[in-house]
Amino acid sequence: MSISDFTHQGNHCRHLIRLHIVIVTKYRKRIVAGDLADTIKRTVHLLSEKKGVRIDAMEPDGDHLHIMADVPPSMSASGYVGLVKQMTTWNAWKFHGQELQRNYWGGERLLWGDGYWVTSIGNASPETVERYIREQGH
Repeated sequence: MSISDFTHQGNHCRHLIRLHIVIVTKYRKRIVAGDLADTIKRTVHLLSEKKGVRIDAMEPDGDHLHIMADVPPSMSASGYVGLVKQMTTWNAWKFHGQELQRNYWGGERLLWGDGYWVTSIGNASPETVERYIREQGH
C-alpha cells in the first residue's frame, strides 16, 4: 500500500490530515456516559458529515472525549474543535438539560472546559516519513 491509498483528493490538492483530539468536561465532571454520550457521539457524527470530516474513531471516557478525525485542508483544528464543542453543548442541554443542571448550576450552559488537546497523527510512523524525505531527489 502506498500513501496515496490513504489520501483524499480535492480540486487542487491531495491530503491526509488526521487528528487525535481530546476535549475535557468543565470541572472534569465524569458525566460523558450513557444517553448523554450517545447524544454527543451522534452530534459529532452529524456535524462532521456536514463539514466533510471523516470520523475514524470516537470514544467517551467519563470526563473527556477522544476523537480521531480526518479533516479537509480547508478546516483548521481549532475551528473543528470549536464547532464540536459548541454543537455538542447545545444538543446536550437540549436533550439532557435536567441531568446537566445537577452538575452545572448557576444559569450557564456549560459542558466542556476551555481548552483541548490535538495532535496530527497522519498515517505513517516518524521513521517512514523521515525515510521518505531522505529519499527525495535521489
